[in-house]
Amino acid sequence: MSKTVALVTAGPVRPELLVRLPKLLRALGPVKASTYQQASRVANSLRHGTAVRAWDPVAACRTVLVSTGEEGWAETERALVSVRPDLHGLLAIYLGNPRDFQQSAAVQAGARVAAATLIPGTSPVNVLVVGSQEAARLLRSMGARVAHVSAMDPGRHEAALDTLGWLIPQALTLAASAFIDAGIPPGAARAIAGAYAAEAARGFLRTSRKPDPDAGLKALAARQAPVSGMP
Repeated sequence: MSKTVALVTAGPVRPELLVRLPKLLRALGPVKASTYQQASRVANSLRHGTAVRAWDPVAACRTVLVSTGEEGWAETERALVSVRPDLHGLLAIYLGNPRDFQQSAAVQAGARVAAATLIPGTSPVNVLVVGSQEAARLLRSMGARVAHVSAMDPGRHEAALDTLGWLIPQALTLAASAFIDAGIPPGAARAIAGAYAAEAARGFLRTSRKPDPDAGLKALAARQAPVSGMP
């Protein structure tokens, strides 16, 4: 594959998605950052790509990976449009959580746009792509396993992550406490709780039923309901 992929980054941290897809990494060409020195450090750490000072080499690529955060995304759009007002034929992939691209300057200029979110702890690489189907096809060709949707409410995605981030630790703490109360050492109790949680997650992945968003509340209500014949 020719060097038709550019990277725009806001800092020295290497995008994990790029690092975990060697085929995509080998296609990396221009690397742009807020300073040339920073771009050089990123390219050197990746051992692929070439640091550039101007936006023209980036805008000339067919695919631009944007690892900048939300504020950096808007700045990147403005910079690309300023040097290439017609972005038809360009695919811009935001490396981060889903966002609303309806008012995107890049989309208005003709670019195909998507967000690509790396699913943590998965092997092979699993990616959620929201937006352009072309981004999903590209990442699949690079070796990723892709779940694609054309649009997703960013608020719902954030709410899902917040819920998991709060609920799972609470459940693990509760389970570990029960084992500790039974006399099991804390370290072993946490390990047991984690093992059961992992098995529950595997069971969830194996099920073919559509997830019920109210299942947790129903199960809690069932546990709290009085048993027939009991006071």
